This record gives sequence, structure tokens and C-alpha cells, in this order.
Amino acid sequence: MKQISNLELFYTSFFLSAVSFGGGYITIPILRTKYVEEKKLITEDTLQDLAAIAQSAPGAISVNLATGVGYKINGKAGGFASFIGTILPPLFIISVITYFYDFFMGQALIQAIFKGLEVGVAVIMVRLVLDMVKDLYQRDHKFAVFLYLTGLLLSLAFKIHIVFILIFNFVVVFMFNRWEQDHVTVD
Repeated sequence: MKQISNLELFYTSFFLSAVSFGGGYITIPILRTKYVEEKKLITEDTLQDLAAIAQSAPGAISVNLATGVGYKINGKAGGFASFIGTILPPLFIISVITYFYDFFMGQALIQAIFKGLEVGVAVIMVRLVLDMVKDLYQRDHKFAVFLYLTGLLLSLAFKIHIVFILIFNFVVVFMFNRWEQDHVTVD
């Protein structure tokens, strides 16, 4: 794998954080494009693993994910550079918006921009989900695809809270892996 400096990790994280509106799930396809496809610094599997950890850990997904990616690429210093690069833009933007809140929220143009961003974020999130399901299916993780679709249907049809679906999936995958370990024959 190629190398990248911590300063470049900082700049990349700073830029991505400054332009990615919509939260942590939006950063996954952006980081995939930058670090998996363009720079080839991590693999798709590594990004998926880091995304799962970032979603499960406390805190903002985008910060957790960027920190994990930076750590995977350049160790603790890379994780720290990515962390700082990721938190500075929203810190600055939120500070400015807070200071000028009344002015911003009274502007029709600003309200229209936020509505447009909502639509864009929704499109990116749907694309992310489809890409993740396609990737799982292509890697022959059909059981994971089944669990994903089951969780989605339970969430939509019965309004079951996502935490309970995550716990259910964890238990099912844990039991499935235990069963697989007990029943796999070694040649």
C-alpha cells in the first residue's frame, strides 16, 4: 500500500469534513472514493470494518471513522491528524451559525439551501445502503444481506427501534458463528 503524510491526512480530513453535509453516513462513500479507490491506502473490507466500529462507538460517526482510517494508515499520529482535521470545520461552521443564527434562519436562500442539502443527503444515503448490500452480496455474505433486509422490514413495518434490531442481529450473528465453528469440518 502507498503512504501518505499526516499533514495530508489532516488536509484531506479537513476538506472532506468541510464539504460533507449530512452526518457520518455521508462520509463513508466519500472516504471510500478517496482512500480506497483513488489513493488505495486501505481496502474495502478495512473501510467496512472501520465503518461498523465507528457506528457502534460513542460519538460522531464521521469523527470516529476518519480517526480510524487515519490510525489504520499512519498509526496514532495519523488518527490524531484525521481527528483534528475532521472536527475543526464543523466547530468553525457551528460557531459562525450560532453567532448569526437569527440572520441565517430568516433568509429564504439559506432555508432553500438546507432543503436541497436534505435531498442530496437522502440520495447519498440510499446509494450507500445499496452499495453496501451489493458488496455484501458479491462477497457471498448472503446471510448478512438477509439480516439487513429483515432489520429494515422490521423497522419499517413494526416501528421497532434500531437498537433492538442491532441487538437482535448481534445475537443472531454470534449464534450463527458459534454454530459454524461447531459444525465446520477440517480436512
